[in-house]
Amino acid sequence: MLSVLVLACIHAVPQPERPPLNEQSVSRVDQEAAPSENQEAASVAAVVQCEGGAAPVIREEFMDYRILQLSECADGAKSILVGAALTGTGWSWRLSGEETEHAFDWVGSDFDRNGYMVLQFWACPYDGCKRASFFQVSTHSKVRRLGEPTNAHEWRIGSTGTLEYLAKVGYNEGYSVASATQAYRLDGVEFIATGPPVGASEIRHWPCQPTVVEAVAPDTGESTGERIPVSRGDSIEVLDVGTKQPLGEVFEYRVNGKRFWARNWTQNCAG
Repeated sequence: MLSVLVLACIHAVPQPERPPLNEQSVSRVDQEAAPSENQEAASVAAVVQCEGGAAPVIREEFMDYRILQLSECADGAKSILVGAALTGTGWSWRLSGEETEHAFDWVGSDFDRNGYMVLQFWACPYDGCKRASFFQVSTHSKVRRLGEPTNAHEWRIGSTGTLEYLAKVGYNEGYSVASATQAYRLDGVEFIATGPPVGASEIRHWPCQPTVVEAVAPDTGESTGERIPVSRGDSIEVLDVGTKQPLGEVFEYRVNGKRFWARNWTQNCAG
């Protein structure tokens, strides 16, 4: 039987009264090199420059009681986030590599009043590249990235006052028949898995032409020699998650009353 994963409600922290936000164009301050995430930056306007030398547009959002200055450049009808700076901390961020579609959001504060931001983005232009990075804002106004970018899809401050997130491990959106959601909790500056993974059917009815699925042994992931016929429209249930192989690869299914384990079951006929 699948375990039920329950996360507690977000811990609310009182916030001071906020002044009005504003949006304005700014002039760039020239410098030889842009500061890294942890270098001093009085304003995001001093960090970035739009293509062709145009000044970025600064938009402001609240991160708890601090203001996050977002530097945006026009790309046709769209605006691209190319830089950010959190006032009162000396922290800044700058667009790099092939990353796209960045968006910052405030998560909340823990019981020690350390705050947390999340940055969502696409790490590459292909499927399966959506990522989320977490940042801690200490009570001393120091900002640090927590671990490496994750594939988290949900986050909150749990009942113990700790940052938590959920991630579908090994899941390829639109293709994987099943997913395994794992909960993670911040332990110091790293995240650790907590509790058993929870399986779910991502494709509830087979969308492709009739096929056969090779059954495997859950402990080894190796073929048992049995082949399970599946027709278009057949209902697919996920009963359990295999934990002896890399998480997200092996699941127990039920199709037409037949229970079986399969590895890396995907579809590629419907996009």
